[in-house]
Amino acid sequence: MLVNIIKVGSRVVLQDAQGRIEEVELVHPSSPKELDWEHGQISVDSPVGRALLGHTAGEEIVVSTPLGEIRYRVVEVRVADPVLTATGGQR
Repeated sequence: MLVNIIKVGSRVVLQDAQGRIEEVELVHPSSPKELDWEHGQISVDSPVGRALLGHTAGEEIVVSTPLGEIRYRVVEVRVADPVLTATGGQR
């Protein structure tokens, strides 16, 4: 299912300036230990998570980090699969 605006629970396909593609899921964990980095979960409280919120496919975002700016293009926005989210990527 395609969704227009990135929000908590969105799965987002990003392309960096070097053309690499990465898919992430925006989550709001109660603690950093609840994040599943292996399955692409990132916190909405992280710099990338905050930068993504409210954007749509086709837009470019700029993430400010201590090491400088990182640019991404939002390729696609989807609703996360609730089964995969609840089971850490296992069906």
